[in-house]
Amino acid sequence: GGASLLRAEQRRPRTFAGLYCFEPIVLTTEARRASAAAGGEQPLAVGARRRREVFDSLDAAYENFASKPPLQSLDPEALRAYVDHGFEQLPDGTVRLKCRGVDEAAVYTASVAHDTYDHLHLVTCPVTVAVSGDLEGAGRLARPVADALPNARFEDHPELGHFGPLEAPAVIAERIRATFLA
Repeated sequence: GGASLLRAEQRRPRTFAGLYCFEPIVLTTEARRASAAAGGEQPLAVGARRRREVFDSLDAAYENFASKPPLQSLDPEALRAYVDHGFEQLPDGTVRLKCRGVDEAAVYTASVAHDTYDHLHLVTCPVTVAVSGDLEGAGRLARPVADALPNARFEDHPELGHFGPLEAPAVIAERIRATFLA
């Protein structure tokens, strides 16, 4: 999400008066090159292709996701909305993820290949770059992004993981609101 917003602002400056990006997946030029040189498939893409897509019911899908990482950390209402709106009913009565594994894998593959970092200087609107406490995962990308933006503010949420906006929606909504009112 955040990377897409940054790319949109690069392509059409002044589209946004300001942005709030929670751990945007934007690799530095060096990290992108290293990823490409390492070869192989992006691990999240591999996992997405293996992900279970069909469940007996929405409740079965909810119970499955609520019982294991990474979605077990989501706010119960956010997880319920994800399940209720992220699945389609099949003719046999089962439910299937609307975002198929192959499509999610393509998103993950593209997420490490774009050159957004190289053009962050074009994003001149105020940008808040928020980071979780997971600095081994996607959180490690946030500081270089904030440092490369000409008008950025860094916001730390050590109590949250990468899915912070879905873990604590009220907290993040209030931070977004405060950011744009300031």
